[in-house]
Amino acid sequence: MSENAFTVRAAHTRDVRFIVELSREWECEGSTIGEAAGETGHYLQKLDKLCLVAVDLKDQHIGYLTAVRARPDYAIITQGHEVLEIEELYVTSRYRSSGVGTELLIQARQYAHEHDIHFLHVFSASRDIKRALSFYEKNGFAAWGFQAYADLRHQIQNRD
Repeated sequence: MSENAFTVRAAHTRDVRFIVELSREWECEGSTIGEAAGETGHYLQKLDKLCLVAVDLKDQHIGYLTAVRARPDYAIITQGHEVLEIEELYVTSRYRSSGVGTELLIQARQYAHEHDIHFLHVFSASRDIKRALSFYEKNGFAAWGFQAYADLRHQIQNRD
């Protein structure tokens, strides 16, 4: 993709149906574990918080980001400080590795700066955790925790 092949802007009511379509596209990819697409009402509520869309030069929706302000109780973050929690970040497969995701995060950082928020936080349920972690590390995030699971049903079945 050439530079400036897309624009990132605040989402409006007219964008919600496209965000829902992108959310369903993301769910159909099966790229995450335990996450489901949002519906119209879910994204309408996000418009009052932080909801960004990326559109290409033909005004086609190619990505979105939603985030909320929170005061979590994380050991890594000084108590009482707000964080901007990135809830969803999706870029359609054709536009991945073209800077769209990075630009969505740049705009989220700008929002945080304008609202005196000093921390960004993201949780990912990606099936390709190495790729997700690499993307976020390239965008200034540092991993500070680790979660894993073992499907014991599967392990027991393999013993038989």
